[in-house]
Amino acid sequence: MKSPSNQLHDNGFFAVNNPLSEYQRQTLLKSIKKKINRYIHESEQSENSYLKAVNRWPLKQLVSISEYVEIINTAKHGAEIATGEKLESFEADIIYKSPNVKQPTPCHQDIAYAWEKPYSFSTWIPLNQLDQLCSSLLFLASSHIGEISPAIDFWSPNFVDTIRKSENWKNNVVKTNTNPNTSFIFSSKIWHATTEHLSNNERFVIVIRWGNKNSLLTKVPKPCMQHFGMWTCNKITNKILSDAWYSIFYQRITSTTELVDAWLCHIPKLKNIKNRQDALQTLDSLKTLHHAHQSYQGSDGQGIVYSNLWKQLLLPLKTGLLNGKLETETKILGESFD
Repeated sequence: MKSPSNQLHDNGFFAVNNPLSEYQRQTLLKSIKKKINRYIHESEQSENSYLKAVNRWPLKQLVSISEYVEIINTAKHGAEIATGEKLESFEADIIYKSPNVKQPTPCHQDIAYAWEKPYSFSTWIPLNQLDQLCSSLLFLASSHIGEISPAIDFWSPNFVDTIRKSENWKNNVVKTNTNPNTSFIFSSKIWHATTEHLSNNERFVIVIRWGNKNSLLTKVPKPCMQHFGMWTCNKITNKILSDAWYSIFYQRITSTTELVDAWLCHIPKLKNIKNRQDALQTLDSLKTLHHAHQSYQGSDGQGIVYSNLWKQLLLPLKTGLLNGKLETETKILGESFD
């Protein structure tokens, strides 16, 4: 039988026993949920609204220092045995999925998103009871041996997962089990994704990124940035909201928080605006996400907030600006103020 390091080298991923005991997982989950509930309370949003906007957090923000050190040290031992390398933790996150956050994670290579600080491996550790309908990992076996492609911007509103649609993926993808006692260690270069979360149960997973001096030397291509996507969305959102506001009121606002609050107040004053309620909801989600990111680096792992914002508000505003439809106290997107 091949050693773990040989299996990892050949396949790009390897199943191992969960490094955390059931007691550790239950204790951690209790701490994590308590902290997230505090964030939800601070956001003044419902639990569903908050978790649709914010569903990924740095592990350090959700557990105590002693808990964090224990998790890293426990997982590190198993990762070094499986990889045959001395490793250091570069990053650790909590990723959440539920019936309200159920989208499948698109196909991607992790290392492509870490071009500034490349790492070698990840440990994927489930924390709670899972079932066969929970979002599970999918791997394209041995794909880590190929080249590193530029990062795919799956936050782009027009994103299409062409890798998942490819014959290579359909014919060779490996679906892993959802046993809470099983963790996975995989190469940062392997093509992988997840299935849609169709379970009624929540899914909490810790993902730890491992690297060393050798991984830092890896040549990683910079991403091909879209006009609107994960690397540009904040800047472009501010510009469109600010320009549209100035076009109507001749007042320049540059702060994201002030811009969102201003639009939340004035969108209800527009008559019969198309998808007005949807625009308000996605702006509210943006406000929640922005505060979470500024306060504790919370994020939207799927990019759903910005994708919806583009479709419901930003694109119509941009179109109105280009067509000269935004005029003070007269018309915005063909609708008038009360």
